[in-house]
Amino acid sequence: MSEKHTPVEAVELILNEYYRAANQHPSFTTAHHGKAVIEEELDELWDHIKADNLEDSLREAIQVGAMALRYLVDLSGKADDVLTPKI
Repeated sequence: MSEKHTPVEAVELILNEYYRAANQHPSFTTAHHGKAVIEEELDELWDHIKADNLEDSLREAIQVGAMALRYLVDLSGKADDVLTPKI
């Protein structure tokens, strides 16, 4: 059994997957497009969870996180800037 990832390591895995996917696939053009991709990844995560396959579910969770990040990045310019922290 390997060591548990730190939050920073987990985010690095998500960022690596984000960049890999961004280089292979076009940007999300609409909220519906982004939601569909996230839902597809989430369904794949659920399939691995139901199959009791922890390793594949963790890999899929990275993809879910990467697509959620992509949603924020690709669509953030189409709405009020919700990514700016409110202090």
